[in-house]
Amino acid sequence: MGMCGGCVLRCCGCRDLDLMGSEEVVEKCVLCAGVLGQLKHVREAVLKFLKEESKYIDIKTVTASITLPRSHSIRSAIAMLQFSSSKGICKNVSELISRYNSDLRSIAQNEVANIARDQGYAVSNQPVDLLVKVQFSNPTADNNLAPIWDNLGFERPARYRYNNNLDHEYPSIRAVDEVFNNTRPESITALGTTFPDAPDLATFTVGMERYPLLIAGRYIKEGRNLPQTPWIQDGKRIGAGSSLHEELFRPIISNIFPRGLPGPPPATRKRNRTFQESNEINDAMGGTKFIAAGREDIDVRMFGDGRPFLFEVPNPQKLFFDEAELQNLEKIINESDGEASVVPGSLKQVEREYFSALAHSSENKKKEYRCVVWTAKPLTDVDRLKLELNEVVINQKTPLRVLHRRSSLVRPRIVHSMTVHRVLGPHFMVIDVVTQAGAYIKELINGDRGRTTPSVAQICGCPADILQLDVMNVFCDL
Repeated sequence: MGMCGGCVLRCCGCRDLDLMGSEEVVEKCVLCAGVLGQLKHVREAVLKFLKEESKYIDIKTVTASITLPRSHSIRSAIAMLQFSSSKGICKNVSELISRYNSDLRSIAQNEVANIARDQGYAVSNQPVDLLVKVQFSNPTADNNLAPIWDNLGFERPARYRYNNNLDHEYPSIRAVDEVFNNTRPESITALGTTFPDAPDLATFTVGMERYPLLIAGRYIKEGRNLPQTPWIQDGKRIGAGSSLHEELFRPIISNIFPRGLPGPPPATRKRNRTFQESNEINDAMGGTKFIAAGREDIDVRMFGDGRPFLFEVPNPQKLFFDEAELQNLEKIINESDGEASVVPGSLKQVEREYFSALAHSSENKKKEYRCVVWTAKPLTDVDRLKLELNEVVINQKTPLRVLHRRSSLVRPRIVHSMTVHRVLGPHFMVIDVVTQAGAYIKELINGDRGRTTPSVAQICGCPADILQLDVMNVFCDL
């Protein structure tokens, strides 16, 4: 049946990787599609990668990920059913697939793990510092099985049906398993009578994926024309030509990517001018994601103890920052020429659990605002006294200005306190407001044509509007 010596040994229970991967026993193989024949070269490539990566980043723990040729499940099922049937021990098809797929994958994973241990690294089943990705492929083996794909009843998605790309022409491993779960063993065995010749050796690629670097902190925003993230409309940038994300991260790029930013991904994302420019900005930021506990409008400033935020940096070249290095990052950001800064002492390196904490704080925090308000009629002291609110529930329909992107709902929100901070004239005053997270402050003032009740405009009995708005504090424990 054209099995390599390594697979013969594997089927007999052998686990000697050096023997199974040695040149003396490896030939073209109908079962592993040439994967075992490449283990020696995989060892060399992984070792080279690890030595190169260790020059630039501090690696402590390594995880291995193995991708087998797409046709491997079918080849395993047919070959193993023939093998087991000849012994009178024909088993469930899906059990055979699971056994021999995981068997081959674990052999390759263990090989990568042994190399990592030899270099002094710990090995984990969960992504920690460095993920070593070994992807085996064998287009010839996939192509040889084309008649069998159809005989087993695989349905290709319509958008891939006429695609000549082999990666899209054949079903996924999951799709293979689903079909085999409903296939009788004798049906697979019958297909094996016309089993294709053993393919050439598989090819492989080795890549490295570093665990994302997560840096959290609190930011201060002093400009009134600065969006939180790049805002592009009709191919043009909205705002001051930059964003909070860029002003906070750009000054420290060289500290996180000391070898320079990785090259941009293949040009496969050209959909329109707006998306293209957004992608270019994202590439220039190293693909970093900026996540904050809520957001303020482009014309709203952020003061006080700042707003909690998180940088998620994929594939960083520096994985760990001690306290002194984090303080240096704060200094670099705050001395840069921009309208954003970080609160001193707030930067810290965190774990993935911080995501849920950040989301929870966004839903449950209080926020304090200060706004300059105009009213159409001159207000008396009695009118202003009516604006003194405490623990009042307001009902806000989705504001008209965001209705095009938000669901039309009625959102009850608590105004914990509202006081007139200063009177600027008969028509102007400064109001301080503390609200539950998620309240729309501009609509609390102008009423949004009656969609927010009660509002300052409703209480005063005249049109009112907000001229300037600042977030004075975000109350949360992060």
